[in-house]
Amino acid sequence: MASRTIGKVDIVKMRTAPQYAETRKNQSEFSIATKAGQLFRQGMMHLTRGCTNYAYPVEVMQLMIKTLRADTTQLKAINK
Repeated sequence: MASRTIGKVDIVKMRTAPQYAETRKNQSEFSIATKAGQLFRQGMMHLTRGCTNYAYPVEVMQLMIKTLRADTTQLKAINK
């Protein structure tokens, strides 16, 4: 019985091929939300220090993505 393996994606193809355009947009959106979430969490650190909530970073990330998608000046936000 053979085990399944996940196929590999050619990185050059991923960066240039038209069929990966939506994937690149999603990666860009995620990257922006990650950086914004990090800045937000750093700014709130004085209030949240000593509190342990493992869902907090995920919830902040979700809010950052919703905020990005609410921006109607960005192409990705219009598509969602």
